[in-house]
Amino acid sequence: MAPIMGSGWIMFAVTAVGYFALARYVVWLNDPFQAGAGFWPAAGLTAGLMLRSPTRCWPWLLAGIVVGELASNLVQGYPAVAIPWWVVGNAVEPLIGAVLVRRFASPSGALVPLRNLLGFLVFAVALGPLVGATIGSFGTVQASESLPWSEVWPRYVVGDALGVLVVAPIILTWRDMEFRQRRVEALLLAVGLTVAATAVFREWPQSLGLVAASFTLPFLMWGAVRFGTRGAAWSVFLLAEIANLANALGHGPFVDLASSPGDAVVALQVFLLVAASSAFALAALVEELSDHEDVERLIYALADTMPQLVWVANERADIRYWNRRRDAYHRPEGGEGAGWQELIHEDDLERTVSEWAAAVASDSAYEIEHRVRMADGTCRWHLTRAERLRAIGRTEWYGTSTDIHELKLAEEAKDEFIAVASHELRNPVAAVHGVAQQLRRALDHDRLTDERLADYTASLLSSSTYLARLTHELLDASRLQRGALPMHTEATALDALIEDVVASGDWPAGRIELNVERGLGQFWLDPD
Repeated sequence: MAPIMGSGWIMFAVTAVGYFALARYVVWLNDPFQAGAGFWPAAGLTAGLMLRSPTRCWPWLLAGIVVGELASNLVQGYPAVAIPWWVVGNAVEPLIGAVLVRRFASPSGALVPLRNLLGFLVFAVALGPLVGATIGSFGTVQASESLPWSEVWPRYVVGDALGVLVVAPIILTWRDMEFRQRRVEALLLAVGLTVAATAVFREWPQSLGLVAASFTLPFLMWGAVRFGTRGAAWSVFLLAEIANLANALGHGPFVDLASSPGDAVVALQVFLLVAASSAFALAALVEELSDHEDVERLIYALADTMPQLVWVANERADIRYWNRRRDAYHRPEGGEGAGWQELIHEDDLERTVSEWAAAVASDSAYEIEHRVRMADGTCRWHLTRAERLRAIGRTEWYGTSTDIHELKLAEEAKDEFIAVASHELRNPVAAVHGVAQQLRRALDHDRLTDERLADYTASLLSSSTYLARLTHELLDASRLQRGALPMHTEATALDALIEDVVASGDWPAGRIELNVERGLGQFWLDPD
């Protein structure tokens, strides 16, 4: 809700002129000093302006209240002893309500969700008028010798509270909902409510008086359900204006049932308070549910764009929503909902169900890796996660299932790669070590011939070359990320392979005797 912006002087002028006009209107209807006001709309004007204005504008608003109240009282010629009390009370009242609403309910003064409306009713409609009316009642009692405190204070409190409840919501919901798309319906509502209220506040038999007042309630409900808090605000305002005007002119069921004009005003106040509060509560609930549905539709639209399988389930694991990704998965023969078990690989089903039960029991997040059956019958690894969310009137689990099959295969390839790499590294290192051991023993026993030296050198060179090539491949980041160690295959002479094995072996002297006969011919091993 955007705040009302404007210069301080403009805010002051609007408040002062509006306050004075509304005060004079109430005095014209029914002198509140004598019988009490049916409602004090100026209290609603100031409360609404304060809730919609930034705090830096509040001094200007308070100044406007003081000027408007003083001007109205002086024009009417009220006793001077009461005027300071009324000025202070009417200035403190909206200030207390606005401060408490912004602190504990809604910083912007919004009436939705229901929690905000309750804060508005408690602080702006009840607590603020209690304080302001208490201060103002002292002035009224001091200025009047015939009006007791017990009669003045309740009328003052209810009149101010009703003024806030009738007028402030119009200001607070000014831009909340446009009626342009429902002009015909809005016009029908206004006409119907006017006709019903006019009919109700005519002469009725005394036995039907209170029943007749309830004829206006369906129209208040209509405005609340179809047009939200703004529709309820305008409906309540229209009904309050017609009711107070009729009551001031001596018409309506409350005049006939009351023993005095003051009692008639109190009866009307109570009726309007109950009717207006009910209409606003219904409107807030309707808007809250509507907002929830709008958000849910937005979430579902976003879910349809995701590559993951998105779902919503209750605690019994009954699925009520799948996103469009569901088309890529197996369709159970029994339909959706509880048939999701057919999607899970039979070897993972028991673990999936037990993990779900544990998450529900502990109110913790659900997370599992399992295989899920696709539309073509194959099973792919998925990471499934879900969180519990408590919405209006229900508790549900919102989850996603992410295809991690390629990631799983990559992990397996990585493990295989590490095993192969470890084996391939050990072979050339062992060969180098074995040749070095044989070379050292030959040197120790002075049996190193040129032929042996050449064989040892060739073996060392071959092993070190292979080791260098393998190390280069292991350090190749791109191949490592792919998890693939390239395996080179080539034709190999069997007799040369045997000679390399014998030459590179670290054979303990005197323990193993190897006799390799040459002249067997060449045998080639084909890797294919």
